Amino acid sequence: VTTPIIPSATEVCAGSTINYSVANHPGSTYNWTVVNGTPANVTGGINNLDLTWDLIGGVSGSIHVEEVTACGSTGTKDLFVDIYSLPVVDFSGLNTDYCIEAAPVILTGNPAGGSFSGPGITGITFTPSSAGAGTHNIIYTYTDPVTTCTNQKTIQTTVHSKPVVSFSGLNSQYDLSDPASVLIGNPSGGAFSGPGISGITFTPSSAGVGMHTITYTYSDAYCT
Repeated sequence: VTTPIIPSATEVCAGSTINYSVANHPGSTYNWTVVNGTPANVTGGINNLDLTWDLIGGVSGSIHVEEVTACGSTGTKDLFVDIYSLPVVDFSGLNTDYCIEAAPVILTGNPAGGSFSGPGITGITFTPSSAGAGTHNIIYTYTDPVTTCTNQKTIQTTVHSKPVVSFSGLNSQYDLSDPASVLIGNPSGGAFSGPGISGITFTPSSAGVGMHTITYTYSDAYCT
């Protein structure tokens, strides 16, 4: 006698993978036929089957197993299920790129009531400096309280390090009458600022007597 198919739950979530089985009788082989699941057919198999229900929910599915004994007699069992659709999940508030020193941002999940996970996540907040430089997967996971089916949304974001900045051409000290110095910023394209600065030129007489701070500021697409 072929035993009932277990687990016997008649409600499943789309895309879920479940191991179904009947009792194992020595010498028997098992033929499985599945509607709206994968694999659809297994002939001459064993007494259990890893079955993945189709991702299209809102339909019914079924499992039919035929046990063929060593002497050729047969027994069958069937299980019919409702395949629930997965909840549609999304979230907002996350940009595709951040500077590592950017301020934390608040994320909003839809439907509400799920949870966020990933580098830099604390509750509903993403903090670029906590995530660190690199590309990160931020995940919002939500479980439907009625069907208990779970789905998630993943969005990638990249946190960029601040550019390495330097400049040359400035002496540590000058006489007030010394000629102007041309400064070279690296990477190029930034801006100099401070006493005695005009464009890329430092002029001691314009700066005047005293200790002065000369700054080179450079911005890439993400950080300054």
